[in-house]
Amino acid sequence: MQSALKLFRQLSKLPVALASIVLFALMVMIFADVMMRSAFNAPFEAATELTRWFMAIIVFLMLPIISGQQEHIVVDLTDSFFLQCLGRTHSRCHHRPCLWRHVDLACAPSAGVG
Repeated sequence: MQSALKLFRQLSKLPVALASIVLFALMVMIFADVMMRSAFNAPFEAATELTRWFMAIIVFLMLPIISGQQEHIVVDLTDSFFLQCLGRTHSRCHHRPCLWRHVDLACAPSAGVG
């Protein structure tokens, strides 16, 4: 049983390594695309499609590892914007972990309730 667990742990490093390589390739490709677009007005034609593929590869390679560790993939691109807009609400409800709960009626002032 211990050898099977050790083998599983070693094999679980493979998707992480592949996702890291793909992430590095994504970074290099985007940098090169921006440089080619800015300097020579000749962007890579397939950069948008490759970005989509690379992001899908990264997410789906890491999803089993993250799920096995009881974690979550979190994207918080708009959290800072909404937290600035909802500053007072956020200060009252800072204990809630999810942004969308900030707009919940439980966070709203109790005027007109009850």
